[in-house]
Parts: sequence; structure tokens; C-alpha cells
Amino acid sequence: MAVRAPGISRAILWLLTAELILTGGWALVAPESFFANFPGAGHRWTAMLPPYNEHLTRDVGSLWLGLAVVTAAAALTLERRLVLVTAMAWLVHETPHLAFHLANLEGFSTADRIGQTLALGLGLALPLTLLLLASSRTTAPPRR
Repeated sequence: MAVRAPGISRAILWLLTAELILTGGWALVAPESFFANFPGAGHRWTAMLPPYNEHLTRDVGSLWLGLAVVTAAAALTLERRLVLVTAMAWLVHETPHLAFHLANLEGFSTADRIGQTLALGLGLALPLTLLLLASSRTTAPPRR
């Protein structure tokens, strides 16, 4: 079975894959830099929630890279079940992640509160969109 709006679904999946590769790769390869400087451009969201833990930071980076593999596979194949599972895996990760950060905004500037909330909200909205697009069954056009 195919997903609806394959172009939109594929674009979302590649965007999510890129985000995972960038953040996961950074956390795995340079955990201290990731902790001190994420998301970059003078903002330091992760460092606002100490203490630093190299092991945990590297583990999170490798987990994100693992999710990137699954997300990329869904983008390449657009196989409905794989897209659904990928979207659900993202929701399992992003829902408590967003909830934690919404409850822990003390010390963040207004710009960082807004930026972090929007970024994490997008991390929830994109998988929800994928879930909706892949949930309704469509049949692929017949091959000739």
C-alpha cells in the first residue's frame, strides 16, 4: 500500500533524517561541544540543563543516528507500514521530550523559549502529519 501525498511524506522524512544526522552525529562525535553549544548560533539550550554526561550524550547521539537509519529507509521506500512505524517512533521520542522542555524553561531567554518550543513542536507536528498521510489506505496505481 502506498502513502498519500508521497512527495510531502518523502520531504518530511528526509528533513527528519537530516535533523537526526546533524544532531546525532554532533552528539556522538563531539559530545562536550554538543552539550555546551547546542543548537548553535550563540544559543546553548542543552547547557542550560546540567550536568554534562559524556556517556549519556554519546548514547543519545547514537540512538538518534539509529532512528535516522529507520527514517531514511522510510523515505527511500515510502512503504506504508514503515512510514507508520517511523512516525510512531518519532512520536514516542518527541512527546515526552517536548513535555519535559515545556516544564523546564526557567533561565531561558524569551527568544530561546520560543525557538526551543517551536523546534520541538515541529518535531511533533511533522511525524503527526506523516501518521495522518500514511494512515488512510490508498492503492498504488497498476503497473504497466
